[in-house]
Amino acid sequence: MRGIKELNQTETLPQNRSRRAGEGRTPVLEQQPAIDEVFLLLLKEHTAGDPMYEKIKWTDLTCAKISTFLAKTRL
Repeated sequence: MRGIKELNQTETLPQNRSRRAGEGRTPVLEQQPAIDEVFLLLLKEHTAGDPMYEKIKWTDLTCAKISTFLAKTRL
């Protein structure tokens, strides 16, 4: 309801925007700057690959498992 109320306000928003500048969710990289390092550490332990082709790699983790691990690791 709050969002609908904001859209119905007389203030006009810039074209191609649904909210005012600076509003919305803070990007994850600003909240947790070390998330890349933690993510790569997680993948390091769960990565496999093709011995014939070094560039082909995969992980056995699902998105849910990755999400759970990152949630447990408060940065």
